[in-house]
This record gives sequence, C-alpha cells and structure tokens, in this order.
Amino acid sequence: VADTSYYAFNEYYLYTHVNAGDRVAGLPIYNPAVEWSEALQTEADAMVANHLMLTDADKVLQARLFRNPDIRQDIYDELVDSKVIPLLGHGGQVAIPSDENNHSYDALNELKQKRLARRYYAASIANPPKGIEYYVAVTAYDRGIPSNDLNYLETGRDADANMKVFFPGSLSSSNMDNIYVVPNPYIGSSKFDGRRENDTKGDKSRRLWFTNIPPRCIIRIYTLAGDLVDQIDHDGAYSEDIINVSKAAAAGISGDAMHSWNLLSKNNQIIAPGVYLYSVENKADSKIKVGKFVIIK
Repeated sequence: VADTSYYAFNEYYLYTHVNAGDRVAGLPIYNPAVEWSEALQTEADAMVANHLMLTDADKVLQARLFRNPDIRQDIYDELVDSKVIPLLGHGGQVAIPSDENNHSYDALNELKQKRLARRYYAASIANPPKGIEYYVAVTAYDRGIPSNDLNYLETGRDADANMKVFFPGSLSSSNMDNIYVVPNPYIGSSKFDGRRENDTKGDKSRRLWFTNIPPRCIIRIYTLAGDLVDQIDHDGAYSEDIINVSKAAAAGISGDAMHSWNLLSKNNQIIAPGVYLYSVENKADSKIKVGKFVIIK
C-alpha cells in the first residue's frame, strides 16, 4: 500500500501503522483525513433537523462525514459502526474531549485507530450458470496466535448465520432481442427440476426459465393453436422456491432479468408435450417479443 495513514493488527492484535509496501487486504471504510473537531460537530449538527434528538437516519447521514470516498455510499451505510463515530449522539461520543480548556485527544486517537483498521472485503463469482440456486455465507475468522499455538476461530456457516440463497441471472434490459428459454428443448427433465412437498411423482416440480427479460413485463404462453396456457406477471427480482432435494432454505432471490415457469397450465394442470409459443410484453413501452420452445417428455 502507498497510504500509511491506516492501521492493521499485528500478531498480538495490537494496532500498528501500515507501512509502505505492506500487503493489506480489503478497502478502507473510513477517511483518514477526517478527525473530530468543534467545526466538524457544527457541520454535523447542521445536517439534521434536531441535533438533540437524532433519528437512525440522522446518524447515518452524519456518519457519512467519515466515509472513505473510494467506498460506495450504500455499502458504507451498511457497514458504518456508530461506536467509532465521535459525534454527539453516536456511540463514539464518549471520546469527545469534555474539558474545553484542557483537551485530551488520547481517546480520539484510539478511536481513530479503530476506524482506520476497519476494511470492506468483496469477492465475485464469475459466470455462474443461470437458474440454479446458490448458497453463499460469509464468515469471519481471526488468525489465531501462532506463536502461542492458538488456532484461528471461525463464525458459523449455516442458515442462522448470514446465508444468502439466490438464483444468478443477467441484469435486466429494455433490449428484448436476446430473450430466450432454457432449457430449450425441455427433454423429460432439466437440471432446474426438483421435488416439491407432496409431489410424489415429481411432475409438478419441473421448471424452465425465461431469461434476459425486461424488469417489468408480462409473459404469455400459448399452444400452436393460439390457446393461452399460462400467464406470468414479472415485476423485477422475486422470491423463487427452492425445490432441490438437499435444500437449506425454502426460497431464494431470483435475478430481475429472469422468471421461472413450472410447466403447469393456468388451471394447474400438467401440460402436454409439443411446441409452444411465448410472448414477452414490456410494461414500460408495450413492445412485444415472440418466440417458441419445445417440451419433450
């Protein structure tokens, strides 16, 4: 790193300055150039309607004064810790000097070290297959103390921790040229199928996906004779059932550019094999995309 304003833990978990050339993971959350002062407190007070009775929204707004400009504001708002914010009404106000004639900044300096040791970590999964549920849980762990033969400790990895279940998909777009159905053809079964409760035969636990659809649209499915089989109202990302065998959750979030269909008619009947037509109507401009898919059983 080039900026030596930040801190990190040494092997004994004491704060130490980051030196030029040190390899430090993560993006700093807080701005090292911002420190408490009476002028900063005055600025914070002016940001809210009543600085004597702060709401949670007021605290978030004031805490942005300490944000590292390189971190996204929405991410910062989720990560900010009131205990390290030295402003009146925040958890860090205990570090503000109380004696106007004899300021002691030891507590403020300690609080600043805590702020500048906090970091944000991000990772990405490249090109995961669409339409298959994924389970992601981020856990925290320390490094232990190797010199004392102490192993690291890790938080739990289960649904009661911070597990997120989702169906990857592309971002929605008003361009309707690349809408398609997967799998196509649907032959007997697909990797998107599963088993719903009380579905002993599994014929009501099938699934295919319409992908690259607009964020708000109507999907209509027809027979070749023009009879309406089913209609789906799509309104962005939604909660999709988890139907695989070893499910760890009942539902997950689907991407806003895709929507599933369970191969059942609007009357909840199993459809016959054959060629089907579909239309996707964009609610924003009423444009329509037409296509077809094949069901083989």
